[in-house]
Amino acid sequence: MVAPVRLCRLVFSALLGLLTLGLGAPARAQSYGQYLVVLDDSGSMDGTDPKRLVVLAAHALAAALEDGDQVMLVGLNELAAGAPAAFRSPRELLEARDGAEGPRTLATPLAERIGRHEGQTPCRDALQNARTIFESVASAGAPQTLLLLTDGACNGGATEPAERWLGGLRAHREGRFRFVLLMRAGPERPDRQLVDYARRTGWESDVRVSFDARALVRAFAEVLSFSRGLRFDDGGRVGLERTFAGARHVRVLSLAEGGAERLGLERVAPAGASSGVIGGPTAGPFARPPRAPTRRPSRCARPPRARRSW
Repeated sequence: MVAPVRLCRLVFSALLGLLTLGLGAPARAQSYGQYLVVLDDSGSMDGTDPKRLVVLAAHALAAALEDGDQVMLVGLNELAAGAPAAFRSPRELLEARDGAEGPRTLATPLAERIGRHEGQTPCRDALQNARTIFESVASAGAPQTLLLLTDGACNGGATEPAERWLGGLRAHREGRFRFVLLMRAGPERPDRQLVDYARRTGWESDVRVSFDARALVRAFAEVLSFSRGLRFDDGGRVGLERTFAGARHVRVLSLAEGGAERLGLERVAPAGASSGVIGGPTAGPFARPPRAPTRRPSRCARPPRARRSW
């Protein structure tokens, strides 16, 4: 059991606490998961995501994974084209994720590549190659999660029916595959087949998401909870104490919009004594921002003495 976490002060214009809870369930045999995060890199994304917030949200998800997990961040068009890709450790993707508090520039070839927008939205070809990638590592027996994010309708041919596409995945047949579709909120309707993929693997939340920092990080945190079979909590108000009785692991992912001060989080003991929760590195703007610098999502460290459940 871990002590309550208090959101102790508002130091920015807005604060969002995202909590992924490992409740008191038996430990799982699987100690890691494989995550394929596919981001729309079509030309229209220049208009819908000029600040590349989608890229930062994807890195925030990777930062919240365990060392034993495997993750791949890839653009939709490069995946459809069959570009070489491989799963990597989150620590390899974000080498300084456990460093001292403070801003870090997201200056990597990967961030630059998936933040470059050109081409169409070839979902069918990308998903065929995604299935091939997952099948090539299926023998490891790890849970597999595919997150597909787009800003509009797919093109380049109709996607396969859910029964056929999912049926080609060993992980799905063995009950360890999760699919999530996130589409920018707007007038276009989500692809019915892709919605069916998600529903058949258990995703029940809305597939539409606003392309702003708060909504994107919240949605990605919910995807992480879903992939682990855990409960997602949408945080709380400033000054609110929250108790998670029976939780073996509490992870806090906080987002600050505007301002440069640090976030304030406290761990409160049952007797009332409190101690600060030290945060980690903050993902900052791109070294070569295609447009304006992004806002900064930040990751706060897990409370002291909390035990891992994964």
